[in-house]
Amino acid sequence: MALTKDERGELVSFYLTEYQPNSTASESTLRMLFDKLYARITVHLGRDLLSTDYSEVYQVPTGGELVLRQPDVTAVMRVCLELDDSLTAEYSGSDTHATVEVTDTAVVTRSRVGTTTTTTTSTFAANVKISDMVTTIDALGGWSASTVNDGPSAYLHRQGVIDADGKPVTLQTWADWDDDYRVDYGAGTITAAGVVGWSAWSHLGQMLVEYTAGASALPDDIQLLLLEMCHASLDSAARDGALQSEKLGDYAYTLATADSRQSEWHDLLARYKRELP
Repeated sequence: MALTKDERGELVSFYLTEYQPNSTASESTLRMLFDKLYARITVHLGRDLLSTDYSEVYQVPTGGELVLRQPDVTAVMRVCLELDDSLTAEYSGSDTHATVEVTDTAVVTRSRVGTTTTTTTSTFAANVKISDMVTTIDALGGWSASTVNDGPSAYLHRQGVIDADGKPVTLQTWADWDDDYRVDYGAGTITAAGVVGWSAWSHLGQMLVEYTAGASALPDDIQLLLLEMCHASLDSAARDGALQSEKLGDYAYTLATADSRQSEWHDLLARYKRELP
């Protein structure tokens, strides 16, 4: 979750030319600071305000409406409710207790001799297709694998540890759902067509949705907030953090505490935070 190069450049330029033209901060410092501040905002909101692709697994709702985790949806690329067999893997070597696991990023194979475990992590990034993954597993000592249905390896269904010692294990991938559905882009919901809900179509109890959500550019009030946060961070670093007030003749002022300033920022951000039912 980071600002785009253009977004960051525009903030830096505006800060130095309009917002704080007398600032001595370097452009590189400001770029780094804006990135860190925006990262804090996205963590607080639990979402990226800028357009981002998401691949999320949901429990199938009992009704016909699925509420996506991210609002401001601009496209739904994929809805999957069932699985297809994709590859088989089996261990027939001399080791014992051989297993296969599918994590969020890889297929993990393990075999053990005594207290020594041999673990191989075959990532989706290095094995883009199912057939690539099969070739990699098949090349491991004692392992054999074969392709059932080829496709992107990243769509492999996450699977806990399965015993593969002397028996073939079948791994599965998410299968596209071809029926109709309706998308409410603003509300961030997907509704199954017809009177039956999603549960009537899924025996798995889960569904995968791939979609894009977020704005093409940062909202104006978020840009202003970033400018304020940036100035406050630089100002805080420049002055004694213990100083709360000072007096010059008859003129006195009190510095805003961090808590009060952050309270205002949180109030502004509240309108962008997704509240799931």
